[in-house]
Amino acid sequence: MAKYEAGFIGAGSMGGALAQAAVKTAGGGRVAVACSTPEHSEEAAARLGCAAETAETILWESRFVFLGVKPQMIAGVVKKLAGDIAGSDAIFVSMLAGTSLERLAELLGADKKIIRIMPNTPASVGKGVMLLARSEAVTEENFAAFQQIISGCGRLVPMSEHML
Repeated sequence: MAKYEAGFIGAGSMGGALAQAAVKTAGGGRVAVACSTPEHSEEAAARLGCAAETAETILWESRFVFLGVKPQMIAGVVKKLAGDIAGSDAIFVSMLAGTSLERLAELLGADKKIIRIMPNTPASVGKGVMLLARSEAVTEENFAAFQQIISGCGRLVPMSEHML
């Protein structure tokens, strides 16, 4: 079993809102964040009530890995963490605007389990509407567990990706 139910690589506005929801459902001890510097990670963890970790640890020790970086930064982040991503059996959750499941599979690996989400800011107070799509590798059980973790965000709307 993974040490963390949810690990966040990037915990800015949207990542922080989703981490806050995960803390409410999974508990702060089962959620971790990694930001651009150890200081930012510690600050975000203190604010959210969860653990501060490195991105590498999150990739190895989390059931769900949330990618909360800016879309234009993802290729560099993936390149830096390529070995850890390749070895991770986590389910990747992308909140990267405009980045398709197909593109994510190219970046992360065709064998990876990937969920793509489109959250909105009211998620931070449990009043959001979040659109969800998943790759074929994500099972019904995985998808249901993911929805449970983020249920505190508001209304969840699963759909096929072409509808996003």
